[in-house]
Amino acid sequence: MTAGSSSKASCSLCPAGQFQNASGQTDCLRCRPGAFAASTATAECALCSAMGDEEGNVFFNTHPGSGRCWPCPANAQCKPDSITNKEGYAILDAASCTTGRCVYRCPHDQGRVCLPFGRCHKDPVTGETASEGPLCGACRQNYGRSRYGMGRCERCPSTVQMFFGILFNLLWLLFLVACLASFTLNQDNKKPK
Repeated sequence: MTAGSSSKASCSLCPAGQFQNASGQTDCLRCRPGAFAASTATAECALCSAMGDEEGNVFFNTHPGSGRCWPCPANAQCKPDSITNKEGYAILDAASCTTGRCVYRCPHDQGRVCLPFGRCHKDPVTGETASEGPLCGACRQNYGRSRYGMGRCERCPSTVQMFFGILFNLLWLLFLVACLASFTLNQDNKKPK
């Protein structure tokens, strides 16, 4: 209501997910993440941590103004106001966790590239994050995937490393050809004439 207005403010019940604990107020307050108001006309929000079942499941919600809490999905780690993936799994869309279909098995390197809290594995030599994106499926610049595209991202060799690698392989091949030629010539010399 504005100053000088002669009309009276009308009261209405706060909807689910909102509350008001003081009388005479015309605005509702949203429940914080980790709390909920399941019905209308609520004076305070209940905590998701107060919920529980016989199996010890954790309940959570990550959205302010929520009317309920959801059970923590399999292969996830939940606190009343947050959700994250367990190692080997990824959460593509935390908003879809309310349906229980948000945690996916990481397909690369037998799941070892997906780390908790949505992180991807780091290169053990440089300490740089080697992959990124959904399911840690994209290699970052200067990294490539081994093992038919399903391994972990590894640092690509430098131009100098590639040059010496090719040179070594060529010298090894030349050595094998020389050994084979020498063996063949020795066999020809041993034949009676």
